[in-house]
Amino acid sequence: MNTHAAIYIKKTNNYFLYFLLLHVPVLSALASLFGAPILQTFLIAGAICVGPALMFNNGNTHPRAVVHGIAVMAMSALLISISGGMVEMHFHIFASLAIMIALVSWVGLIAATLVIAVHHVAFYFLLPTNLLNYDAPFWVVLVHAGFVIMLVAPNCLLCHRLLIFVKNEGLAKTTLDQTANNIASLTANLVGNSQAVAHSCSEQERNLAESSAALTKISANTREVLNHSKEANELISDTNIGAQEGTKRSQEIATQINTSLDTLG
Repeated sequence: MNTHAAIYIKKTNNYFLYFLLLHVPVLSALASLFGAPILQTFLIAGAICVGPALMFNNGNTHPRAVVHGIAVMAMSALLISISGGMVEMHFHIFASLAIMIALVSWVGLIAATLVIAVHHVAFYFLLPTNLLNYDAPFWVVLVHAGFVIMLVAPNCLLCHRLLIFVKNEGLAKTTLDQTANNIASLTANLVGNSQAVAHSCSEQERNLAESSAALTKISANTREVLNHSKEANELISDTNIGAQEGTKRSQEIATQINTSLDTLG
């Protein structure tokens, strides 16, 4: 049995104990209404609650449900008795057996059924006026027993199905918790990776900015070098032109000198 199911069983049994304890003042008040001994009713109802109270917070499914089943049927017997055997008070048995489904224990239901069966048979022969408020034949008791069996049989099946449901609910809750934890872990990893990617992008952006600045500087230097080269080419071109003019002038002077020498000769 998983933890969720154990917690459910302990909690519902605790609630059922509160339900039993509520009978003490209620039955005492009804005893006053029916003219039954109030103190005696109070003490008997309180004594019935001792066993269930001793098992408070006990997590065992069937033992505690058995004690509760016996106690609640004892409350039914006490209620029927102080009412003088009113047929209407027998409905407390059916209501209690239906409420016991919440305890998810078919064993507890069987125990309660046996207790109330023994009560009806014993009181029919020993204290008939505390069982039914009219002179009823024994087959009436058998009719009551038949209706109880009709109720308890499907109730046992419902207890079994409800216990399976509670266990599966616990498994589903555990699985969902694990899934939620895994998702939280993955989310944390994704956040960490996103931050790392963002930091890397920031670094790349900074490096690209530095590279762009360096390229801009190189481009400026290149343009400056080209300008200097252009100026140098222009200077060389001017020098070549001057040299050509000087050479031409020298040739003209040499020609004039040769012409003068020829004339003198």
